[in-house]
Amino acid sequence: MSDRNGSARRRLHSALRRAGWRVERARSGHWKYWDATGRLVTTSPGTPSDTNGFKNLLRDLRLAGFRQDQKTRGRA
Repeated sequence: MSDRNGSARRRLHSALRRAGWRVERARSGHWKYWDATGRLVTTSPGTPSDTNGFKNLLRDLRLAGFRQDQKTRGRA
């Protein structure tokens, strides 16, 4: 099975968790993203349905305040 953005999504999930965000896979197969305050920010499909899906996810996370270059919680 080919996953167009699988490795990029895994790296993103790691960065989100280091920043204090919660990422979970729902029973439906979708990914759910909560910010560090516990607010549900967005839901994303588990499979790439179009080429812009991952970009849309990054946009939603950025609008919610996530920066991939931000300092991680507990690290310098």
